[in-house]
Amino acid sequence: MFQDIIAKGGSLTEVLQNLPSVSISSSGTPQIRGDDNVTILVNSKPSGLTSSTELFSTIPLKKLKS
Repeated sequence: MFQDIIAKGGSLTEVLQNLPSVSISSSGTPQIRGDDNVTILVNSKPSGLTSSTELFSTIPLKKLKS
């Protein structure tokens, strides 16, 4: 799945939207089953970024692993 989105030049937001039970609000906040109390982990640690939009724009899709 990731490879298809990367090949199309997609974004991390598109990857998340293709995961079951995950959606992205109009403000760019990820939600799981409608709950926006979500913690994004990078290498098993909280990202420390204040906004999901900031996080999504700093991680190149080529760095994602399935």
